[in-house]
Amino acid sequence: MSKKYFVKYLCTFLMLLIITGCRKEYENNVNVLAIEPQANMISVPDVYAERSIDAAWGLENWGRIKQLEFDCLVTYYQSDVSFYLTEQHYDIYPWSNSIQISGSEPQGDYTWQLHNGQFDILKGNYKIPTLANKCFADAVLSIISVPASFLDNSVYFTRGSAPIYLRGQLFYPIIRQSENIEENSVLMPNTVFYQDENNSLVDMIWFACQNEDSFFMVRGYDYIKIKNGEVLIPSRIEIFKTDDKGLSQIKLVKIDVNSAKNI
Repeated sequence: MSKKYFVKYLCTFLMLLIITGCRKEYENNVNVLAIEPQANMISVPDVYAERSIDAAWGLENWGRIKQLEFDCLVTYYQSDVSFYLTEQHYDIYPWSNSIQISGSEPQGDYTWQLHNGQFDILKGNYKIPTLANKCFADAVLSIISVPASFLDNSVYFTRGSAPIYLRGQLFYPIIRQSENIEENSVLMPNTVFYQDENNSLVDMIWFACQNEDSFFMVRGYDYIKIKNGEVLIPSRIEIFKTDDKGLSQIKLVKIDVNSAKNI
């Protein structure tokens, strides 16, 4: 074999090793994220949380969900009244508090990951035109994995004593507070879950995105039972920008779920 062909062969072989290693690393990462709830997360903290989980089809069913996959059509509404359509794929791991979002744009393919509040760009450099990528990922993960959120023993919840009237409906506000004092500061106010008085479903969440001077409301609509999972998920998600009181909402994003399944 000539030196020229040997070098070419060696480079090809090394490239295959790198690609295989990256693929295995990604697959191992996914396997780590796809977990079941731990034993200390099985106890439901309060009656209102139990009702919320039951409204989403129950803890027994959610406890079997390690990973959810979504293919979605996403609409971004921009400040000049124009909008942009794109497709995205979501891998959601409720019990590891994680989401991976991937898609393709003219600039190239991209993949992001939000895991326990840590946002990482795994591939590409695509930036959402209407809000920060991390805020977007946080909103989607939060509204889909509400049952798992209520069983997170690193935070605690307080439900309001009386319902409030929002957008034509009555909701009980449920405040999620962290044991970390810094996260309960004015700069990082508590997240508020809104529980529908009629059906006990939490289909609206208000939050401040960490490191962003902005507040957002995410809402779920038209809940459907996912195939093979026996749990309820929203078939449409909308994200709004709000003021620091959760009012004066401006729609930023609409997400329509084309297909969904559990793994």
